[in-house]
Amino acid sequence: MSMPKKIEENLANNDGKRVDYCEKIYSQVNSWIENADNKVSVSCGILTGVFAVIAFLAEREAKGNVINYCWHQLYKISFCLSMLVMGIAILFYVFAINPNLGSVSKSDSKGTNKKRFPLFFGDIAKIPIDEYKKLMKKGEEKDYLEELLVEIHYNSVVCNEKMKRFRWGLWMSFAAIGIAAFSWVFHVLSFG
Repeated sequence: MSMPKKIEENLANNDGKRVDYCEKIYSQVNSWIENADNKVSVSCGILTGVFAVIAFLAEREAKGNVINYCWHQLYKISFCLSMLVMGIAILFYVFAINPNLGSVSKSDSKGTNKKRFPLFFGDIAKIPIDEYKKLMKKGEEKDYLEELLVEIHYNSVVCNEKMKRFRWGLWMSFAAIGIAAFSWVFHVLSFG
């Protein structure tokens, strides 16, 4: 997807406008990351509610007399399967919250990773305070723009990984809830 022609023309020779444009994109990407994290939180909450219902049914099993052992066996199998799928969904959510991006580098094509205008807290924390102040004082707008573009790309990769894992977790959650519904039906049929 290319940039609209008018925006491209306005940004061609104006670093200030480019910086503004990139800052908006950077903010938007960060809000997408926040949105992905919120979706994971809500999905985990819903899955926890389903887990509570399944646990309630399991407790009820210990107190009742089984009438139909065939349905009871299907209940046990579906119960275990729903718990397994639920565990897999939770793993996907955990991976979505903290994606491992070891293969993604912020280095340029030459392999250089020297920051002239560090923006990311991890990069800033690695620099002694005096060196950081010196970098920030001598940094130019083009250095800031370059670092901003690197952060936009990196955060976009982070967001993409989070959303992929969230989607897998969501599908696993739907499967776990579906299996849990069958488990509940089998539970009702086995106890009458």
